[in-house]
Amino acid sequence: MPRVRRPRLLVPVIAAALGAQVAAAPRAGQRTLVVVNKLGDTLAFFDPASHTRLATLPLATHPHEIVVGPDGKTAYVSIYGDGVYGRNANPGHAIAVIDLEKRQQTGTIDLGEFRAPHAMAFDRTGRLWIACDASAHVVAVDVRARKVVGSIETGSTGSHWLTILPDGSKIYTSNKDTTHMSVINVASMKLVGTIPMPHGSDGLTVSRDGRRLYVADLGEPALHVIDTATDREIKTVPLKNRPMRVRLTPDEQLILTSDSGAGAVEVVSVAALDWKGQIAVGKAPMGFAFPGPGRRAYVTNHNDGTISLIDPDTLALITTFPSDAGPETMVLVE
Repeated sequence: MPRVRRPRLLVPVIAAALGAQVAAAPRAGQRTLVVVNKLGDTLAFFDPASHTRLATLPLATHPHEIVVGPDGKTAYVSIYGDGVYGRNANPGHAIAVIDLEKRQQTGTIDLGEFRAPHAMAFDRTGRLWIACDASAHVVAVDVRARKVVGSIETGSTGSHWLTILPDGSKIYTSNKDTTHMSVINVASMKLVGTIPMPHGSDGLTVSRDGRRLYVADLGEPALHVIDTATDREIKTVPLKNRPMRVRLTPDEQLILTSDSGAGAVEVVSVAALDWKGQIAVGKAPMGFAFPGPGRRAYVTNHNDGTISLIDPDTLALITTFPSDAGPETMVLVE
């Protein structure tokens, strides 16, 4: 598709200039839950033991996704634009660089003509790959040089999500506006295949051994299971509600899907690939994070401005605590 140049957005660089409320640096070994609040335009830092807020860092409008770099000390947050998917009149073109120890923004990575950065993943060489849906491209970024070093056209302006195989060989993008997913060869930086998805596709995740890809159906209450050796679907798991995001528990025994319209998290057995039940949470649940090696999970409740802790084994809601407006995604860091 032709590349359309638009006026660049002004993106804040130094968090201190925005009046960040930053607490003391974290203690050695202290774990922290870092939440991206899309509508509040903040990062919120919480103690996962007490759910006490530790710090708040303002960001540009609107941050969406977060990924931690290979050094474990730096996070990268995609600045999507002033809207949401399908209604993003002024798409962003920047990635905010966050020092997790100082809880400060230390800079930005300007993606230039590539617009609406959303999902991100690191490959084994330390390159950051970003799905830029408004530009129908996936871009590769050298985070040390803070510049784009490659790009691949996906054939879909709905390329909102991506994941990379653990061996770094292939990237998959789910595409909201086409009837297929895109498969990218990392070494050659080329689109090498597609996977049929008749109703479109949404969130996705891959197993640690790289053999299975789990994909949310965009239009139907279903989870698709893909064999990554052949890039073919091997099973469709029926769900109760249309899934949005998909995550494996740390032990990879369960799959969790967030159903934003239904206000529920659904649970699927990995071994049997069957539905186990659902947990009612807040309004519009989205992203997941896991506080330990077990199966308990945090989920963001976007429309409530809260975060819930759930137990998928017992299908129980444990507790809920406030964040800022529109929490979308989160990570736990040391």
